[in-house]
Order: sequence, then C-alpha cells, then structure tokens
Amino acid sequence: MKKHFKLYKSGKLWVTAAVAVLSFAASANLSQASASDNPEVTTAQTMKATSDSENNNNSDNSTVTTNINGYTNQNGTWKNTSGQSANGWQTSGNDWYHFNNGNQNKDWQNIDNNWYYMNPDNAKMETGIQKINNKTYYLNEQHDGTYGAMKTGWQYVDGNWYGFKGDGSAYTGWNYLHGNWYYMNPETAVLESGIQKINNNFYYLNDKADGKFGAMKTGWQYVDGHWYGFKGDGSAYLGWQNLSGNTYYFKPENAQMVTGDTLIDGNYYYFDPVSGHQLKGMLVDANTKLLKYYDPSTGIRQSELTVNGHTYKFNPLTGMIDTSTLNDGLNQIAGHIYYYNRGTNSFAFNSWQKLNGAWYHFNNDGTASTGWFKSSAGFWYYFDNDGASLLGWQKLNNAWYYFDNVNAFAWTNWHLINGS
Repeated sequence: MKKHFKLYKSGKLWVTAAVAVLSFAASANLSQASASDNPEVTTAQTMKATSDSENNNNSDNSTVTTNINGYTNQNGTWKNTSGQSANGWQTSGNDWYHFNNGNQNKDWQNIDNNWYYMNPDNAKMETGIQKINNKTYYLNEQHDGTYGAMKTGWQYVDGNWYGFKGDGSAYTGWNYLHGNWYYMNPETAVLESGIQKINNNFYYLNDKADGKFGAMKTGWQYVDGHWYGFKGDGSAYLGWQNLSGNTYYFKPENAQMVTGDTLIDGNYYYFDPVSGHQLKGMLVDANTKLLKYYDPSTGIRQSELTVNGHTYKFNPLTGMIDTSTLNDGLNQIAGHIYYYNRGTNSFAFNSWQKLNGAWYHFNNDGTASTGWFKSSAGFWYYFDNDGASLLGWQKLNNAWYYFDNVNAFAWTNWHLINGS
C-alpha cells in the first residue's frame, strides 16, 4: 500500500486527508519505463509550438465562467471588487484557473516546474486522459499537490496502462521499451494485451500481471484454453506449419492450433488432442473413441482400407469404422490387435485391460503393445505377438526373466520365488 494525499476544501482552508491507494503491483516492473527513456526535452518553446501549430481537439466545452472566486473580466483584466488583479491559482466550483497579473492563462503553461493545460476556449485546467493537438496526454487527477500536472512514464488510469514520453505525449503503435515490444492502441494510446490482430497479423501481448504486462510474447503460448505458435517477430503462425519435425495447422481466422478430427479445405485430417501435431494411419479418435483411417501419405481421412485382401469400411460422413462385423473383445485389424467393447461402442486406447487372465496395454492409437514395453512408472513388461503379457519364468533371447504373476511386470534384484 502507498499513500496519496488528497486536498479537501473547508471554507478558505485546505485540509489534507490521507487516501490509501492500492498500488498496481502486478506490473511493478513496467514502472522502469519512464521519461528517462526518451531524448525529448520539454521546454516552454516546444510546448507553445505544439499548441500554436495544430488545432486543439479538446475544446468541446465552450462554457465561459464570468466570475472566478470573486474576480471578473474587466476590459480584458480579471479583477475583484477592490480592484486587485487575479494571480496564481483560483477556483470556481470544482474548476481551476491560473492568472498572471490579471491575465487568464490558456493552453500549455509551465507553473512551478510542472506543465498544465488550460482549455483554450474557457481557460479551465484539464485533468485525466486528454487528446490535445492529436496527441494523448495524462494530466494528474490525484490531489497530491500536483493536481492537473502533466505526467510522464507509465501511468495506470481507469483500469488501463499508458506510456508517456518525456514530452508528455503518449506512445502509440509499436514501441521497444526496456527490452520488450509493446503495442499501444493508435487511437486511444491504451496498452493492449491478450490476443490482438494488428495489421492483419495476430500477436500475443502478455495479459498476466507478472511484471511484464503487455509485452509481446513469442514461441508456444497457451491462452484462454487454446494453443498458439508465435514466430521470432511475434506474429502468429497460420495454416499448415512444419515445426521441429512435426506438422501443425493453425486456423487462419484466429491463429488457434487445431486438434482432433479437423476439416481443412474440404478434407478431414487428424491432429493429436494434446500436442496438436498431425497423426496419420489407423488410429482411435479421442473424441468418438472409434477407429478412423487417415492416408499415411496425405493424411486425408479415408472411407475404406484394403489389407491382405480384406477391405475395412469407414463411414464417409463421420469416418468411423464399420463395427458390425467386429468381435466384442479382441480384434485383429490391418495386422494389429485392438480391443473393441460393443457395450460402450468404443475401442481401448492409452489404457490397460485384463482379458482372459492376461494383461494388455493399448497405445494412444489403439494398437496393443507387443514385445518389450516400459510403463510410465518405470516397470518393464513383455507382450507376445497377440498383445498378451507374459507371466512367471520366461526365456527371451537366451536370458531368463521372471514376470509377476499378478501385475505382469518383470522383477529385478534378488527375490525369493517358490521358496528358492
């Protein structure tokens, strides 16, 4: 927590009250980017030149106050009933004005080493986010002793971050600050975050409060339940892409990586539900839990497959295999062992099944493991050509092994077996 001091008026006296303000700790590191990043030097000449050279875009309030704290305009000079000229800061209601020997100041003014902006039409001091001469500025809204003063560096205003240069004008578009790229909306100057489409390319601007809020990200990013891939320049991969030896597809309309059975340009292709890389051949669709066949060369989903004179049919609309002739249990399909459960109308995959006293392991594509297999827990198993696990003493390649009679894993180290 940090404290700002806000001024409250009581008669003609100003009373200071401490107001606790929760600091935006989530983006603390962003505060490193400040006016010192910029070569611009703000001077009275540069600010006046800015005001004089362009039309003011902020003068939408033309109401002119005729009495300011007892001072009125008397032939161009503001005086009170005693004939004293107005000087310094004066208020009328909630509005502030500044005078110099009776002259009402307007436009940019440097007062006590701070820049203030007085509306050119009514001379009121402006505060908050303001568009002035086609540039965005932030004029302090906090009653901390510099109310209305132009701010520089990073500022958090009404739920949005802004970055202001040394001359007070806001950064817009792409900006490289403290080793990271940031994008500020060209119209509003708000620091953008999340997935953004900029100049027909998608980018991910960090939306996490981890000290680099708004910074452009590259590489693989998981955002709102979807995976994206971003190049070194920050733009997203689109369409077909070969990355690190695997093929992926990113939707051109939103750059999201696809998974599962996906329609692309009139054909269906299959992508791993977890990693997103393309898979081909016979496999179990993780969504339908039924076998589908994708051409090993093109990856396009097929409606039939002939192996050793036997033709397997697949539904042309859904791609699912015709199960009418399959056994309720183990089946040999295209040279591999699969387990089909007719009751649930599904194939086993990425799972263990105990059938007829033997253990079977079915891979992610639904095929039964054969030969040596090491589980994710680090245990070794051996499955015969039909996928059944070996149990007890077994001689393999002239070496003896003992496989647990209950769980089928190979024993290691010393054990007492049958009293020996």
